[in-house]
Amino acid sequence: VLDKAFDFFDHYFPQKEDWPENHTHGTTRELKLGEHKLVPGEYAVRFECVGANPMSRHPRTGEFGKGYGLRLDSMSFRRLPIEDAHEWIQEYLKREEVLFAGFVREAKETVERLDAAIRAFERDRGRYPKTLDELVGTPYWKGQRIPLDPWHQPYRYRCPGVVRPWDFDVYSVHGDSKYPASWFGNWENPLSIPGGINAIAHEGENLKVKQASPGVRASRLRHMPEGIAPLSGERMLFLPFGKPGDAAEIELPADIPNGRYKVYVFTPTSWDFGVCQWSLNGVSLGEPFDAETPTRGMKSLPAAVVELKPGPRILRVEAVGKSKYSTGYKAGLDAIVLAPLR
Repeated sequence: VLDKAFDFFDHYFPQKEDWPENHTHGTTRELKLGEHKLVPGEYAVRFECVGANPMSRHPRTGEFGKGYGLRLDSMSFRRLPIEDAHEWIQEYLKREEVLFAGFVREAKETVERLDAAIRAFERDRGRYPKTLDELVGTPYWKGQRIPLDPWHQPYRYRCPGVVRPWDFDVYSVHGDSKYPASWFGNWENPLSIPGGINAIAHEGENLKVKQASPGVRASRLRHMPEGIAPLSGERMLFLPFGKPGDAAEIELPADIPNGRYKVYVFTPTSWDFGVCQWSLNGVSLGEPFDAETPTRGMKSLPAAVVELKPGPRILRVEAVGKSKYSTGYKAGLDAIVLAPLR
């Protein structure tokens, strides 16, 4: 088996990041399937369909998750020239791996020290610092400046946070990577909400859609935000709303205790996402929320206070419109966090 799940889905197409002619003629992708020792003889390469990417679409109906075709341009077998060169490359890669591990360790340790300094600042002064530089010259930070990370990029800070809207985010962008899943921050990596606070959290992709408008078929899929914040669990519950009035009711576990909660809803964003009204057990979670962004991202709704009483726990989302920049009304749920209030 060369690859258990070779994905032929062209992710560049929906990202709108390739050259214009590729949107007419398609794109090409190359994936190395490893090194294999071949002996003289005849070989046959077998392709077996094992599923479809959730974002692929049927060419005639447009239905998501129904793309089962493939187009194969070529296969190449590249012979290693000499054994010594191969051995040298492997040694080089081992040295790079050790160096990179040191970079990662340094970035994580610095983020931990920054996180501790920010919390000490807030504990003594009753507020969070406006910038990381405000820590310099205080008892909370040793050093005459905030260093750059090992990839020579500044450490980032935002308050309130996007990943942690209840306090703050501090993180390294890991070499200026636009893919937040590879960042190192004051959260678990890969991200797992709620991350260190006393709260009840549920991943959107693990929740059941109790009912939805006709034509709306929810699915669980991978969503890779760019340049904003990572996605909890690296997946989401996708709701392909097509028009205003489309809605879905998402059932939360019945074992959530009764009481007052501060509720945080984390929603993916994209260029084809709309404006939706979110509510929990009939209580609106703020104003209608616009989830349109030029690239794929993740945001959290402003925190809302809800009192849960005996009965079902239903999270409802309804499309009410879209911004002038959005190309659709779609919605999604990354996670929901309920922090108990006394």
